[in-house]
Amino acid sequence: MDAFQAAELGVLQHLQVSFYHWDKVMLFLSRASDPRNSFLWYFPVAFCLSRAVGLKVIWVAIAAEWCNAIMKWLLHGDRPYWWVHETKFYTAEDRPEVDQFELTCETGPGSPSGHAMVTTAVFFVMMSELASHIQLRNHSQANDIRDRERFIGRLPWLLLVFMTTGVCISRVYIATHFPHQVVLGAATGIVLGEIFVRLRLESLSFGRYIFFSAFFFLSIYGQYAFLCGLNFDPMWSLKLAMQWCAEKTWLNLDTMLFYAVARDVGALAFIGLAEALPLTVQDRVGQYPLKLATAVLCLVYAQGIESIALPRDNLYVFYVLGACKYGLVSLGVVIIKFVLFKIFSPKVKNG
Repeated sequence: MDAFQAAELGVLQHLQVSFYHWDKVMLFLSRASDPRNSFLWYFPVAFCLSRAVGLKVIWVAIAAEWCNAIMKWLLHGDRPYWWVHETKFYTAEDRPEVDQFELTCETGPGSPSGHAMVTTAVFFVMMSELASHIQLRNHSQANDIRDRERFIGRLPWLLLVFMTTGVCISRVYIATHFPHQVVLGAATGIVLGEIFVRLRLESLSFGRYIFFSAFFFLSIYGQYAFLCGLNFDPMWSLKLAMQWCAEKTWLNLDTMLFYAVARDVGALAFIGLAEALPLTVQDRVGQYPLKLATAVLCLVYAQGIESIALPRDNLYVFYVLGACKYGLVSLGVVIIKFVLFKIFSPKVKNG
């Protein structure tokens, strides 16, 4: 495995040398693919345009993060920025240099890539729904227009390919992942996206939301306890990150697996609460100005909640508050849409 990862490290070094002036672009792509953006950007926009699509987006994001957490502990993958120092494959004389960046120092295990998995899964759902919408329009058009619409219908899938490729390259470039880790993440994301595209989630009960929230939490905690029972330290990657990160200020508790789980549990439980209350409105064809205005307001609200700094003195309090923080994001998006649609679209019936 060391020889294979050494070859992959050569790819990483080639990217850093060949595209050294692209560092800002790579960091932008890495920020854009942060899993938290599924809750702060993609879910609010998708939900305001279509409740059904919004629910699929938040569900697939949570499922992808859960799968990613399970797989990370099972696969025990190193990250390039610490592996290059820890491996015995090199001697002190031939150990290669790897550049680090402000987003390099992720604290969890490296395989598979969470950025690639979650972003690919979320974009697969959104692009699939967009392509389906274009296809429905295509059936009602004349033949000459239909050919143009058929071409336009391929654009969402091209966007998915470009986005996924860019995310994967950026994560390798900043030395956070080996190439095989981003490929595995993207492939798993496609599988999850294909599954959730086919699901209908609008009629799930509040009890189902609570059940899955508890399941996600208990399964991760159970895996953690099981590993501890085998005298294996599940937090091994945090120690390596702290040891080999070039700048300690780049380390962030938000990248820890338990924080991601807390975020998922909070978002899912609160969206379930919102679905249980009479806060839904029926989506109708058109109303795009109202939908876009609602999406903008929801994005502003989500960013406002995200800007609230959480106390980090106690990890347990930090995780609980993180769950509430993202729960308020999902709940707030539902409430904002309900209120605006009731005010500006009074003929929309409860659904």
